[in-house]
Amino acid sequence: PPPAQATLNVRGLGTFTPHMDALLSEHPANVYVLTETKLGYKDLMGSPDNRETLRAYCVLRSVAADRAKAGVMMLIRKTLFPLDSLDNTTNKLPGSLQGHYLRARARTILGHEIQLIGVYCPNPTDAEATQTRAAVLAQLAKDAEVKATIACSDFNAAMYPSDRPNDRDA
Repeated sequence: PPPAQATLNVRGLGTFTPHMDALLSEHPANVYVLTETKLGYKDLMGSPDNRETLRAYCVLRSVAADRAKAGVMMLIRKTLFPLDSLDNTTNKLPGSLQGHYLRARARTILGHEIQLIGVYCPNPTDAEATQTRAAVLAQLAKDAEVKATIACSDFNAAMYPSDRPNDRDA
């Protein structure tokens, strides 16, 4: 059976979009979370091939004010939930989480509530990134109180400076 969800750090949809069609057809999943998209929904829909493939998915996004720094996109297979039950609640989150946190709630066919969360945490390289990371983790802890939660994420969990590619000499 196909995996329930997949997370991909695409490091910019501009370079990833041509590969989207192959990904969706060769590695089917019910939920994809794309992190560090750096672009919006229109950029994903640019290719005619992608438009056809994406018809099977509901596309949600969270775009940062500085789109070059972040971005989270979620593709949810339309057969997974009744579409009228899907509610993108990202806009109810603080502005500092935009582009780093995407949250949607839905009801299954049997009426059970489920929450889907997509997260992109920046590397804690400066004070702003450290604050964003703390805000993302605090929101995730708060949202985890909902019993049925699926979270897909890119936490950039470098624990030590030597774990980062630019800090190999540390």
